[in-house]
Amino acid sequence: MADNLTIRFYQDKLLMGFKSEQAGHPVYEDTDFVEITIPGDMNNVIVRPATDNDKRQHAALFSRYKEGLEPSVDGVPLEAWSRLTPASVANYKAMGVKTVEHVAGMSDQICNKVAMGAMADRTAAKAYLSLAKDSALAQKQAVEIERQNQTIADLQRQISELAALADAPKRGRAAKQHEEA
Repeated sequence: MADNLTIRFYQDKLLMGFKSEQAGHPVYEDTDFVEITIPGDMNNVIVRPATDNDKRQHAALFSRYKEGLEPSVDGVPLEAWSRLTPASVANYKAMGVKTVEHVAGMSDQICNKVAMGAMADRTAAKAYLSLAKDSALAQKQAVEIERQNQTIADLQRQISELAALADAPKRGRAAKQHEEA
């Protein structure tokens, strides 16, 4: 997914014009295609043979397609967002909207096409993602603090061990002097 677009690679037949003329009958070749959609705008779908640039620009998606895997959708699936009812999820999916990020990125025009209440959902989606981002930052900072605390504890243990080793010869000399006296 790039810039709130849904990208899908698939294989289909492509009519080869020149080869068909030469053969005197239709000649087809299996070709990789790319389908680019704007979630919520089902009237604006681009379908064309995939170019090398498409394959480079969306390398992870192309790789998944070549491995026979379903295209992954980056983001929070609509089903995981408790704000939406199952019917709302189905309505959004019918319009090509698959993630909370898709909802957050919808334009006013698309909101008006998608469903009643879509603008409120868009506002809520933006707030949800903002809160999730802030929570992720706090969690990342907590993990970093815990890592630093562990490093400090390890260093303190090493200092104690080194101090004990440095102190050992002194105690040995003191014991030897005590025996000689």
